[in-house]
Amino acid sequence: MLSLTFAALSETKFASPGQLARSQPYEANPFVDGDSTQECYQWAADHECIKNPPHMLEQCKYSCWEWFEHRRQNYPDAKIDKKFHCHLWAKNGECHKNKVFMEGMCPESCEGRYDPPPEPPDPTLYKQKPKKKKGKKGKKGAADVRTGQPPKEPKTEL
Repeated sequence: MLSLTFAALSETKFASPGQLARSQPYEANPFVDGDSTQECYQWAADHECIKNPPHMLEQCKYSCWEWFEHRRQNYPDAKIDKKFHCHLWAKNGECHKNKVFMEGMCPESCEGRYDPPPEPPDPTLYKQKPKKKKGKKGKKGAADVRTGQPPKEPKTEL
């Protein structure tokens, strides 16, 4: 009976963790001509797609797309960004709007961004006192600009 069990196990093929992860569907890279320099591949390998996303996601689209796809395929359970657009989505507030998806696909970009932004302060709390308007002083003998009344004559004592 023991020999039967070993025989059954020897015929069973086990997949390595990498093979299991790669069973996820591969997404084709839409940025065929997306790298502006040959250095993009090395920069992506040095994690620059996460360290410097404004530059890398604009100038090295092809290499960053491949890097994120590699991470998604090979490390499906790791707490790392797995999508090319994570930085942009997080910047646009998707971390708190679409929390379940973003926790799974973009945990690096969403770190500390899951709570909604604070409400803006009530503008009525900070009303400024209205400024007093300064009237123009008219010429001597001219009507008061503010009231339109003729000037009062100074009192003279005799």
